[in-house]
Amino acid sequence: MEKILAKGLLFKSLKEFAIENYGQEGLDKLLSSISEEARKIINGPLMDAASYRGNLFLEVNRKICEIFGEGNPEFAKKLGAFSARKSIKGPFKFILRLASIPWTLKRGEMIYKMYYPHMGELKMEKIDDEKNEAIIIIRNLPFKDLYFEYRIAGWIEEVGKILGSDRTRIEIKKSVAKGDEKVEYHLVW
Repeated sequence: MEKILAKGLLFKSLKEFAIENYGQEGLDKLLSSISEEARKIINGPLMDAASYRGNLFLEVNRKICEIFGEGNPEFAKKLGAFSARKSIKGPFKFILRLASIPWTLKRGEMIYKMYYPHMGELKMEKIDDEKNEAIIIIRNLPFKDLYFEYRIAGWIEEVGKILGSDRTRIEIKKSVAKGDEKVEYHLVW
């Protein structure tokens, strides 16, 4: 798992989530529960576009869910939604509001690759504008982590809401963490 990478912006989002929702006390609790290497990244000068070890990102993501979400993997959807709200702001948010969900989904592969290099390949298997549904898959995920799968689900679902569809819902139909060969999401909006 050494070669998987995660962008600094993802670590920054995890740190901000802990602080904004649980205060300095919550962040301190998180920091005391993670490895020294992960702690150095969280406490260090995080560069948004820099790449860091992905296994450390997965560790912090999981620990937040264990500490604040009582170990429930679905809690990771909150982390993904928070990350989406933080990364889509300012003028970009206004421009994105003019876009449609299908238009944005078609760019999902590029966005995923940018933030999660070497963490599998996200593909749009089906986008149906008329039925307002899509099937999104992640292939070649080099690890089994249900928290990660739910985080991605939360991010996708929140982007749909940012784009103006309060009915956006996502469901994980297949899971690498549960033994399937790919992660498969069903999205409706």
